[in-house]
Amino acid sequence: MSPPNPDLLAAALEGLALGWSIIPVGAAKKAAVKWRQWQTTRADRGQLEKWFAPRRYDGLALVCGPVSAGLVVRDFDDANGYEKWAMSFPKLAQALPTSRTARGYHVFFRNGLEKIIHLAGGSGELRGDGYCILPPSLHPSSVAYSWLVKPNGQVPLIADIDAAGLGELSQRSREAEKQRSREAEKVENLKQ
Repeated sequence: MSPPNPDLLAAALEGLALGWSIIPVGAAKKAAVKWRQWQTTRADRGQLEKWFAPRRYDGLALVCGPVSAGLVVRDFDDANGYEKWAMSFPKLAQALPTSRTARGYHVFFRNGLEKIIHLAGGSGELRGDGYCILPPSLHPSSVAYSWLVKPNGQVPLIADIDAAGLGELSQRSREAEKQRSREAEKVENLKQ
């Protein structure tokens, strides 16, 4: 087991100030407490101090959905997917809170989504339910989660997830673009 992270209480209190429901997680990214009640009620400062002041946990997580001001997390399971999205949507990439994970990125935004959607092709998921690990938690591989774009005040609302390139439609669009590129390459090869 890795040593407890002393910055977790500060991070938990920052999350609480943003209106987020925060819970502790253990080394395997599993909730360290029974967290059903924290899906509808946010832990207060006293509860967060009980959990995090003793420094016994490896991380903390945000409970997604209505209890956390409608927060949804786009989990990019690989860095390349995030980088392509960020290049296509640079203003959003600079505005939306984003954390670096051991494998990819988490992009945070507000929306009415209240479920988890596993995106096509293993590109990640949309989490409007469940929980998401937050910085400065430690991944089981000992990599620390970190903020690329730290939340500053209210997290932006994204009403149309697909138009923002964060949902399944954009995944289908990328697949269609790959297919068009392959077909164009075949045509070009035939010309030679």
